[in-house]
Amino acid sequence: MILTARERAIYFDLLERSPSLGVVSLFIKTLNLPYSAGTWVDMREKRLEPAIIDDRISRSQLLKLLSDAEEFGHQNVFLFRCNVNAALQIVNENTLKGSLRKLERLDLLEKPPLVLGSANFQLTEVRLEPLAGSHRALIVKGLETREYWKKISERETNERKIKEYERRVERAVNVAKLYDDGLLEIRIQSYEQAADYVAALQSFWSHINPIIGQRSFEQLSLKRFKDYLIDNHAAFRSRITYAPIVAENEAGFTMALGVPNLGKSLFENDGASAGYEAFSQHEASIRTANFIWKKQATGKPSRDIHIRIAGNVNQFQLLVACERADYEHFFQELKDHCA
Repeated sequence: MILTARERAIYFDLLERSPSLGVVSLFIKTLNLPYSAGTWVDMREKRLEPAIIDDRISRSQLLKLLSDAEEFGHQNVFLFRCNVNAALQIVNENTLKGSLRKLERLDLLEKPPLVLGSANFQLTEVRLEPLAGSHRALIVKGLETREYWKKISERETNERKIKEYERRVERAVNVAKLYDDGLLEIRIQSYEQAADYVAALQSFWSHINPIIGQRSFEQLSLKRFKDYLIDNHAAFRSRITYAPIVAENEAGFTMALGVPNLGKSLFENDGASAGYEAFSQHEASIRTANFIWKKQATGKPSRDIHIRIAGNVNQFQLLVACERADYEHFFQELKDHCA
């Protein structure tokens, strides 16, 4: 099923906002199609458009490229868990279709709409995604628009100061991913300004609740993962940069340790290491921590991935734009030592 002319126009608009030309070229190359293009215009008119019209690139392949482009990076992520039986019931095609029929939105699974923007929150896609072995996950995606005001000029007269702002509307994508073992991650696209992410999480969950019922889940604490990273910092010297941290002991006293820049790792300094070691002996735990997974020659990850663990016990921030493979490389390590 090919995209209509209207859908293609929306698709190209969305695609040009997200990945680089290189990512799109690599995608087309994997399909054994002509892939070189120096500009977005050439990519659209000489590569994508002809291949789509001739049905050499399927709708599902195009949606996969878009999901890879817009579902990862600059997010606040919340982790939850339910028991395996509950997860298997939810991550079940028949159960899923039944839930979507009640919502009269079976199209979300069978033919997801391409939506550029929406004044109100809108579900845009539901899919079952295969994982390693016979496992799979359920992904539910929603769209909202956010409005920001950006100052573009400022001038003064003898009696007045005049500031001019330009309104900007941003397309924000939120994603829930439930693994069939019971792990749930909900990714809320980060705001440009300070925001209440717990309220944003609850708002998103209220929309997806008919598909992924909130009552089945409890928070999954990141404490084990933080402790694992801190306790093994010597072993991770070549892979992880330890940036600013804030520790707190049971009496409520805190210790903040910073770095001169993000190219320096906290535990490379003897004074910082000794200071944290002394403080941690008195029932102290990490309240806020920054970890940067360094780009590796193996390509895993292909760029630095900056994670901040802060806020709720089950919350972390992904502070950079990244590709799916890089996010999943980091997240697998989190799952192995937390979930």
